[in-house]
Amino acid sequence: MPWRSRGITPGRTWVYAPTADLLHDRWRAFLAAPTRERRELFRESRDRTLHSKVKPLPGFPQAHRPLAEEFIDCPEPIQVAYRSFDRQWIIPDNRLLVMARPPLWQVRSEHQIYVSEQDAHQVEDGPALTFTGLIPDLHHFCGWGGGGVRPLWRDQAGDVPNMTGTLLDHLSSVLGLSISASDVVAYIAAVTAHPGYTRRFKYELRQPGVRIPITAAPTAWNDALTIGHEVIWLHTYGSRITDPTMTLKRSERAVVERFGIKCMTPVRSLPEQISERLAYDPETQTLYVGNGAFASVRQEVIDYTVSGRRIVWRWLNDRTARPRNKRRTSELDDITLTAWSHNLTFEFLALLSVLTGCVLLHPKQEQLLDEICAGPLISSSALEDVGVLPVPQATTKPPSSAPSNSSSLPGS
Repeated sequence: MPWRSRGITPGRTWVYAPTADLLHDRWRAFLAAPTRERRELFRESRDRTLHSKVKPLPGFPQAHRPLAEEFIDCPEPIQVAYRSFDRQWIIPDNRLLVMARPPLWQVRSEHQIYVSEQDAHQVEDGPALTFTGLIPDLHHFCGWGGGGVRPLWRDQAGDVPNMTGTLLDHLSSVLGLSISASDVVAYIAAVTAHPGYTRRFKYELRQPGVRIPITAAPTAWNDALTIGHEVIWLHTYGSRITDPTMTLKRSERAVVERFGIKCMTPVRSLPEQISERLAYDPETQTLYVGNGAFASVRQEVIDYTVSGRRIVWRWLNDRTARPRNKRRTSELDDITLTAWSHNLTFEFLALLSVLTGCVLLHPKQEQLLDEICAGPLISSSALEDVGVLPVPQATTKPPSSAPSNSSSLPGS
């Protein structure tokens, strides 16, 4: 997947929020302030000031005036991948974002899958890669240190993969199968998205960057696809289907209903803060959130981490009135949630269900990785011999902003 980008770099934290309504509240507070106070609320930088004139994000309308003169309602927020497994909302306005990464917005679609990695630092634990259908933040993978984003597709239609035709042709030839770009991503997900990969290659991962052992055995490849389809279905909350048998329904509700986790007692008031240690009863597998309760939640779900980031704790912390250890860039960050909603309950059930599904797949993934590494592999030298590596320099560049009618694979 030769084209790599960094994620969205907003330069200010208040443009993200757990709900769209919260962003509308912050925008109204911003507009209500006089120009001098707006400057402080906005947090001007070298790249963005109240008077900056910039191009719109691909797919969104052009703003008619600088922020210093703005008076209209907030642009409708959209969901983005804030952190691994944590979907939040952003105001899709390029005036607010230091580095919006327009090519990532240009290829945004219902077909897109973004592969998120930590390639600047060693991955410590948990999955080595995570997957999302939403545009990721700069720190999406584990909340710090930046990271890379590799889109599956170089276009909105899902016709031009971020892979060379030479690779797909060679894999098809060696395996005796018809290999698509979606198959390759499913294989990658099966192999890497579990802590067994991180443990097995702990020594090699001291050099940052994920490397993929590629099986030359058709049976192992097909087994990986079955697992990988479900991994991507889980990581994307049921929004991306690459399962040819269609046993995985394209529905977030289907994910929630599959694993039987229930809200036993409703959360009736927003927690002010959560403790450093979650309130959890391992005997009844009950997780308590404020005055609410959720069951049956496995211990492994409570403990799930991505390179040290506690997924459940962090998700809940961001949805309290006073989040702990939260970076703050403006007084607008102090406008936080005031109530727990039915939507938050459903989103939390979805998170718990996704992580439960991931935990249940981990033993199968570890066994598969053992089999792949013990069996025949396609070596990097073999890929060099047939011209798959090194990839053409042109394929590492983002797609042109100009529309193209060509659907040919890069490097074909």
